[in-house]
Amino acid sequence: MLAYFPLDLEPSHWGTWTVPVVGLSCAGLMLIMARMVWRAQNQAPPTPAANESTPHQDAFESNRNGERRATIRRGGKIITVLISDADATAEPFTGRVRDRSIGGLRIESSRPVEINTILSVRTADDSGSTSWVQVEVKRCRPREGKWELGCQFVRTPPYSQLLLFG
Repeated sequence: MLAYFPLDLEPSHWGTWTVPVVGLSCAGLMLIMARMVWRAQNQAPPTPAANESTPHQDAFESNRNGERRATIRRGGKIITVLISDADATAEPFTGRVRDRSIGGLRIESSRPVEINTILSVRTADDSGSTSWVQVEVKRCRPREGKWELGCQFVRTPPYSQLLLFG
């Protein structure tokens, strides 16, 4: 039965073309596999589709791809805050937290504030039981008849106090 097998395994009967064809086939296969491995290593992780459910992540601790900030900024419920000077001794004025992160707040204010000014902030509906949080104004620009203050926490407050800002 082996006599009729079309592939003769005796090396003396191989033609001169067999060795180069096998060598080139192996080299081509190696190149294809190397390219697949290189692409897999350099490819960004797949993003889930909009309809797929993803596990809940804490918005204060996660970071978006491509975000230049060290911490993610997130929207949410607009919180009214009281704003005072660094020592919280001046008469407070109101503002509204538009978005927040573990690093700071974006506050909408009725008045401009100098850049690099230290302010004290706390929620307006607070009964006075929590302390003021100090922020440094990093940006102040007009927006829709109000002033937008980009503020960075001087010292990151405890998580329980961050939650009060939304």
